[in-house]
Amino acid sequence: MNRTGAGRGTTGGVPQMTPDEICIQLADAADRDLVGAIMACREQRETMTPLLLKWFRQSLDELREEEDEFVPDELPFHVLYVLAEFDAREALPIVMEALRLPGDDVRRFLGDGLPALVPRVLATWDTDDLKHVRELLLDQSLQTEIRSEVSHALLFRIRDGRLTRQEAAQWLREVLRECCSHKDKSGVTAAVYALCQFGPTEASEEIAEAYHRGLVDTIEWSRDDWHEAAETPVEAFDEQIATLPPGPVEDAAEELEEWYSADEEFDEDYEPEGPDLDEWLGEEPEPLEPPVPATPSVTVHNEAPKVGRNDPCPCGSGKKYKKCCGKAG
Repeated sequence: MNRTGAGRGTTGGVPQMTPDEICIQLADAADRDLVGAIMACREQRETMTPLLLKWFRQSLDELREEEDEFVPDELPFHVLYVLAEFDAREALPIVMEALRLPGDDVRRFLGDGLPALVPRVLATWDTDDLKHVRELLLDQSLQTEIRSEVSHALLFRIRDGRLTRQEAAQWLREVLRECCSHKDKSGVTAAVYALCQFGPTEASEEIAEAYHRGLVDTIEWSRDDWHEAAETPVEAFDEQIATLPPGPVEDAAEELEEWYSADEEFDEDYEPEGPDLDEWLGEEPEPLEPPVPATPSVTVHNEAPKVGRNDPCPCGSGKKYKKCCGKAG
């Protein structure tokens, strides 16, 4: 990536990171000094904001030009986080372009930013009438998964008090009707999914008609999913929405530190041994004692709490169980 910037300066006698050094730290997922790089961006905000926008754009252009040879890194994700903290709304057109990338390129470019940050950015930067979110939800070139992620912007609008639940439901009903009129199965599915995130009661007739006409992808969102959401008390949706972070990003460094510390909770140095190794390899472990005569079978009841299809996934992704680990099952 071709970059230009000011040379090294000092703050209180401590040398500042140069723009090149900041870029390297923001792109490195393995050995990073994200906090230092973000602090350096803050200290040089006036200089760094246009450079961050430039790097964000260049990363997108490189993906388009190099296609299969493109090696994704964390730069777009981290840069978007800093731009979100800076409220640099000039980045919104680049985000819109990125969401229209073909196939898996959206995730290759935005990485974890797609579920974790894009809905917040859209909720914060879009117009009061959510013009850009509507445009994306009605774009038939987008995959159902991308449109569903985009729809989460409404949850953050509700969380931030910029929309009521009823206003968001009415807004989505209009989107649902338009997708149904075009027989846009992907859009209908995304709209039904979105309505089920905060109570689909107001749109029950439209949703029932969509299922009746075969316009909902029941692999992505089944009738059972809808019925379960419809039976969920509104208070449960309100409680869940209240747990979301605010749409605007106040401290990118703190949020990214929390993000990566959650990822690193597992023990990377663990090496299985003995029976654990056999189990890890998918093999039956050697019996440690002579076999015990069989006893009559009994039913073992699993006392672990059941995860509902619309509950947050226990893996911590922030997505619904049905759209994450439950989907894989």
